[in-house]
Amino acid sequence: MDELHARLSEALFSTTNRTFSRWEKIVLLLTIGSACVVAYVAFHTIDGAVRGYSASLLHHGSGVRGVVAAIVASVVAGVVGLVIAGRVRPDAAIFATAVSLLFFRLQGGAAKYTLLVADGRAGFTLMAAEVALLAGFLIAIGLCQRLLVSRMVIADDAARDGCTLSRESIDQKLLCSATVAVVTTAGMMILCQSDNPLQVVWAVFLSSLAATWCTFRFVPVAPSVWYWVGPAIAGLVGYIYAYFYGYQFAAIGEPSGVLASLARATPLDYASVGVVGSLCGYWIGRKQHRERQEQAEAEAAGGSNIVTG
Repeated sequence: MDELHARLSEALFSTTNRTFSRWEKIVLLLTIGSACVVAYVAFHTIDGAVRGYSASLLHHGSGVRGVVAAIVASVVAGVVGLVIAGRVRPDAAIFATAVSLLFFRLQGGAAKYTLLVADGRAGFTLMAAEVALLAGFLIAIGLCQRLLVSRMVIADDAARDGCTLSRESIDQKLLCSATVAVVTTAGMMILCQSDNPLQVVWAVFLSSLAATWCTFRFVPVAPSVWYWVGPAIAGLVGYIYAYFYGYQFAAIGEPSGVLASLARATPLDYASVGVVGSLCGYWIGRKQHRERQEQAEAEAAGGSNIVTG
C-alpha cells in the first residue's frame, strides 16, 4: 500500500524534468476552463457586441459595456483562479484574468476593423489608450495579489518551486521590463506578417514567452509583473509610432513602417496572450534557474568533499 501511494505521489506531484507536475497542469487547466466560462457569461450578458468585428473594448458596440464586461469577467475569473490554483502559483489570479481577456479577444476580428471604424489614424490613439488602460488594470490586480502574498494568505513563488532570487534594485527591474519589450518587438517583427487574428495571437504569445525566458536568464527578478508588463509596453510603443510615422495606409486598416507588426496586434492581444506567454516564460525560467542553483550546490559540495578527503 505504501509503495502504491509513493508511485501515485510520484506520478501526480513530481516535477522532475518538467516545469509543472501533472497535478499542477490539471489545476491550471481547470483555471483556464473556469475563466472561459466566466468570460462567456460576461460577454453574452453584459457586452453583447457583434462577433468577428472590432476587437477593441472601447470601440465595439457600447464602449462602456465592453469595458464593464471585461472588468467583471476579469475580477471574477481572477478570484476563481486564485481559489483554484492559488496553491500552485501565486500568479494564478493574473493568469486567469489574462485567459478571460483572451476570450474577449477571440470574439473580435483583426485590428484593421478598429482602424476602419475609428477613421484611420485616430484608431492608433484609441488602441494606445486601451492598452494603457488594460495594463493599469492588470497591475492593480497584481498589486492585490502581492498584498495577499505579503499577508501570507498565499505563498510566494520561492515557497512553491524552491527558486530563491536575490533582491534587485529598481533600476534592474526597469531594465528587465525594457528588455522584455525590446525582445518582444523583435519577435513580433519576425512572426507577425499580417493582421490575421490567429497569426497575431500566436505571434504575441511566442514573442512574449521567448522574451521573458531570455530576459530571466540574464536578469532574474521577482515578482513576475516586471516581465508581463513588457508586451504591453511594446504594444504602446507600436501604437504611438504608428500614429506619428505609420499612418499612411491607416484609412484602409493597414499600419506601415518599421514597427507595423506591433500595431497589427490589438490591445487585448497584449493583455491576454502577452501576459500568458510571459507567465509561461517566467515559470520555465524559474525552474531552470532552480536547477542551475541545485547543480552549483552539488558541485560545491563535491568540491568540499574532495578537499576534506
